[in-house]
Amino acid sequence: AVVVFRDISQRRAAQDQIRYRAHYDLLTGAPNRHLLTERLDQDIAHALADGQTLAVMLVDIDQFKKVNDSMGHDAGDRFLQLAHERLQACVPEGALVARLGGDEFAIWLPRGDAAAGAERVAQAILVTLGQRFDLNGHSFWAGGSLGLALCPQDGQSASELLRHAEVAMYKAKEAGRNGYRFFEEG
Repeated sequence: AVVVFRDISQRRAAQDQIRYRAHYDLLTGAPNRHLLTERLDQDIAHALADGQTLAVMLVDIDQFKKVNDSMGHDAGDRFLQLAHERLQACVPEGALVARLGGDEFAIWLPRGDAAAGAERVAQAILVTLGQRFDLNGHSFWAGGSLGLALCPQDGQSASELLRHAEVAMYKAKEAGRNGYRFFEEG
């Protein structure tokens, strides 16, 4: 009898690292757009089958460019990590906070009382992002512009909901920033 052993722990670790990089943001540890849309599409299918609603929110950090310009990219990176932590603290259990890129985050609120729940979360986010950030011994105040879209009325796919939440977010920015808007057709 011949017995052959092969240590595959390095290969397994490399595969796990590749899988992690494909689904998570390396700076914040938050899920990325790919993982968000994958899970969101699954939950949309369940919500439609059960006749329930869910909400998607896009959060753009106001004044983020000033952090990078005045304090450097290291401070900007730390700011994004702190912002992610604050966003995570505002959402209910089961919600997903994803980083889409730059200073833009998406939040998927699970099925339930989507409109009222999303409004409560949006208000909490505006309060927490409006509080002082301490970066390298300097104080900084930001804020956020938020756009919200509801399933099924505003879309029935992850891409459609994210696109409509983005439209609503830009309306919030046009209205003076540090606010939120629900998507409205037209």
